[in-house]
Amino acid sequence: MSLEAALAENTATMKELIAALLSVGAVQTAQVSSAAHSSPAVKAVVKAQKDADAKDTAAKKQQTQEAATPAADAGDAPTASGEPSASTGESSSDAPTLRDWHEKTADKYAELKDAEPNLENVRKAILGINSLIGRAQADAVLARFGAQAVTSKADKKGLDEVQYADFLKLCLRVLAGEVDATESIPAE
Repeated sequence: MSLEAALAENTATMKELIAALLSVGAVQTAQVSSAAHSSPAVKAVVKAQKDADAKDTAAKKQQTQEAATPAADAGDAPTASGEPSASTGESSSDAPTLRDWHEKTADKYAELKDAEPNLENVRKAILGINSLIGRAQADAVLARFGAQAVTSKADKKGLDEVQYADFLKLCLRVLAGEVDATESIPAE
């Protein structure tokens, strides 16, 4: 076996391993591909994740401070009838919070929710995200898979066919308003 053949075989094996790890959410693409670290889309995702983490930390601190004050505990105070007042449910984590764009992307989501993960449907999904939500969102979805375009071009890395299923799944979550690809996405 020639050196080139061994290298090609190892490269293919590594791509399969990376795709498998990504499909179970074990590794973020930005952690896997050192080449992708220089991509503007990856930098935008990392910055957005750090900003979101900072906002979450600040919000938790504020909630902790409010909970420490007796006036903030008015939700448990009895009403005029002597019964505790009902919770507003604002802090309930049971109901998913949908992004602002979920209404304008509903038609595209409905069109693609049962679609096969093929090149045509992947293109429709990413173009829908780009046109209905914005380029930053589309770039962030691609960056999570180490790509800059759906298909490889002279100056842009494309998706591998083995990534289509997971890529389409993430696109559908974005179109449904469940996740924002520019922010940290919790594992399911």
